[in-house]
Parts: sequence; C-alpha cells; structure tokens
Amino acid sequence: HRHPHVFGDDKIDNADEVLKQWEMLKKKEGKKSAVGGVPNGLPALLQAFRLGEKTSRLGFDWDDASGILDKVSEEAKELHEARQENNPSHIEHEYGDLLFTLANLGRYLNIDPEGALRRANKRFIRRFTHMEKHLEEQQQNPQDLTLDEWDILWKKAKANESTSC
Repeated sequence: HRHPHVFGDDKIDNADEVLKQWEMLKKKEGKKSAVGGVPNGLPALLQAFRLGEKTSRLGFDWDDASGILDKVSEEAKELHEARQENNPSHIEHEYGDLLFTLANLGRYLNIDPEGALRRANKRFIRRFTHMEKHLEEQQQNPQDLTLDEWDILWKKAKANESTSC
C-alpha cells in the first residue's frame, strides 16, 4: 500500500515524488512526525542532513541554493552578534544553527556533509604536516611564528597541494 506508483494506478515521475508520497502515506498510518524516523545515534552532521531530507519531502525547504546561502549569512551574522554579547549558551546556540544550515546546504547541493568534512580534515592534515616539515627543515619553532607567517606557510602548503594534483 506504500507503493501505489508500482502496484496501483498512481503515476509518479521521479524518486523525490515517491518519497513525498511515502511520507504522506506514513502520516495517514498514524506516524506522529516526519522527523521521528531519523536515528538519534547518527553523527550530528549526518542527522542534520537527514532531518533536512525528511522535512523537504513535506515542502519545508528552500527554493534554491541561493536561499540557503542567504540563511548561512543570516546565521553567521547571528553568531557574530551572540559573540558580541559574550553569552556562551547563545554563542553555542547560533553556532549549532549555522552548522545545521550548512548541512542542509550540502543536502541541497547533493554533497554528503560527513564525507565532505572528512575530506576537508584530510586536506587540513596534509597541509599542516607540510608546514611542520617546512618549519623543521628551517629549524624554526612553530610557537615563534606570527599569524602572518603562518598564513604565508598555509598558502604555500595549499599551492603545493594544488600543483601536485
């Protein structure tokens, strides 16, 4: 009965429509919430992604990536304002909202946020170890570097990575 597009007369054009219909049928069966099926044990970033998937099937979504990017800017502004208040719980609240919005941006762009973050972590590790190697070769103490010197090293490590790809 959850597959009337297969076993019945319903005509559905794409997988998104199938999922929307699936959510409506589950609601008719008495399921209390569309987000109830998202496991609490998932990594938080993946959970945010899945929550966005579930709610988008009900129409709770942005029209395009520009709308989500506007929301990212709004959440970043709210985080900045919370930092000015110097209220740790409000800062954490706004930071969480920003991360949640970024997870939904990934969903909208068909990017797995967990995978993208893991790859970003690997890039960071490669670049930072490249900088450490350079400092060791130059017999420089990392704690003696200024922020500008770190920035120069970072740009060199990043450039080195892009030339070796």
